[in-house]
Amino acid sequence: VISTILYTGPMYYAYNNELRKIVEIKYPTTIFVIASAVTKLTRIQQISHGTRLYRGFGGAVKFPDSFYQPDNRGCKGITDFGFLSTTSDKKIAVQYSGAGKDKPFP
Repeated sequence: VISTILYTGPMYYAYNNELRKIVEIKYPTTIFVIASAVTKLTRIQQISHGTRLYRGFGGAVKFPDSFYQPDNRGCKGITDFGFLSTTSDKKIAVQYSGAGKDKPFP
């Protein structure tokens, strides 16, 4: 429980920065525990079929064409090596992206 609480605070940046390095990482046990907690939470919190999830990317992000093409399961999107936060509310994703401040709207 403590590791998931730390993840929701300032350690979020430390953990995700380590995961995105793709080399030997710090905090391996803590990250394993967080991943285990997320897996367990997904078993009890189901996303309804057809629900769109949004991610607030900052700046002018250019995705490859494959991003928009459905895979063999009909899914579109990306994979990230870190933990990835999403929302079903597009307004929240736009707010987190910083669009409109000094960044273009995607």
